[in-house]
Amino acid sequence: MQTIKTILFLFLASASLGFGQIYADFTTSMGSFTCALKYVESPQAVANFIGLAEGSRPWIDPATGVVRSGVPYYTGVTFHRVMAGFMNQSGSRNGLGSDGPGYTFRDEVTNGLTHSLTGGTLSMANSGLNTNGAQFFITAGAASFLDGGYTIFGSVTSGFDVIMAINAVPKTLNSGGEVAVPVTPVIIRNIAIRRVGVAANAFDINAQTLPICGGVAGSLKVTPGVSVDYVMSAPQPAATDIQVSLSSDLRVWTRINGIYQDPGSAGSSSINFTNSNIASRAFYNVSLVQNPAALGPASTSNRTLTAVFGAQSLTYHINAQGTGGTVDYNNSITISNYEFSVYQFNSGPYSGTWIFTSSSLKPIQINAAYDGSSSILIQGRMSLKSWDGAQWSSPTTGIMSLTK
Repeated sequence: MQTIKTILFLFLASASLGFGQIYADFTTSMGSFTCALKYVESPQAVANFIGLAEGSRPWIDPATGVVRSGVPYYTGVTFHRVMAGFMNQSGSRNGLGSDGPGYTFRDEVTNGLTHSLTGGTLSMANSGLNTNGAQFFITAGAASFLDGGYTIFGSVTSGFDVIMAINAVPKTLNSGGEVAVPVTPVIIRNIAIRRVGVAANAFDINAQTLPICGGVAGSLKVTPGVSVDYVMSAPQPAATDIQVSLSSDLRVWTRINGIYQDPGSAGSSSINFTNSNIASRAFYNVSLVQNPAALGPASTSNRTLTAVFGAQSLTYHINAQGTGGTVDYNNSITISNYEFSVYQFNSGPYSGTWIFTSSSLKPIQINAAYDGSSSILIQGRMSLKSWDGAQWSSPTTGIMSLTK
């Protein structure tokens, strides 16, 4: 009988080691807790978290614009936003919730994971669709209303009492008017990553098509009082983001410029700083982010953008110049040939924003998340707002497609 038990134990242990688990052991100023990371369901979010926690992936220091390599991102970072009964949020190095690692990556929200009713769910915080970076939160209770909008990548397996203790600390107002800033800072001392089992040890954080931060070779070309250019040794490829920070004293740095070179763009070999960014004495940090899985279009010229929300849709037929065109509005009956102009178009690797104006329709803002593509279409999710002359309406969500 003892032999059977021993065999059964060894079988279960072997099965566990075969599948494996990755754990994140948090040490904070209020105690320790552990999260199991969902690397099968959310490989990009987990790879990003591990890389930042260990310092094994480079990131751009939001305070200086310098690329950091071999430096753990989360060490010394606070829980800057703690909402009683809801969640504890961290991952902002400036403690204001306004910064990140210098890049963003896509959502993983169709993986079958949901925010549990009991709390302890570890999710990526974001500022909109496909804008994950470094900030994360851990729920303190029911949060099913977050499903579909935030990438879940782990859950608390021990130390949930520490989560609840952090959630209950005295708080004061943040800049948004929330009672959410701990009066006594709650600090992350360390995050240690543990891998248990063959599959967990085989998980490669560098094989998940995450953005890659690095430097970019070049030199400054200065025309006194007129312009400053950073001339790179070669044109940078498409789907790269060139970022620049400026300082007059090497102590305080401000991000001043950036060029995102969309897929399909020609690429740039220089970046220009003008106007308020010219000083009698200035220092520049220039960094580069490569986005290997970028989907964003270089322009919307000669393309068709369709936004579907409920039983309604808007289809924008954009002209060859990318400056305007005609729009069809469909609400059981199609009304066509409204003229419009493109007031604004901004694109990132995985998201885009349009503002369309028309004499016949209210101004429309569409914020799109590029989730996938085929040979003819970029497809994804979107939120849509209309302008009433004083403010934008509450967003309406739906799906979008953009012809290639």
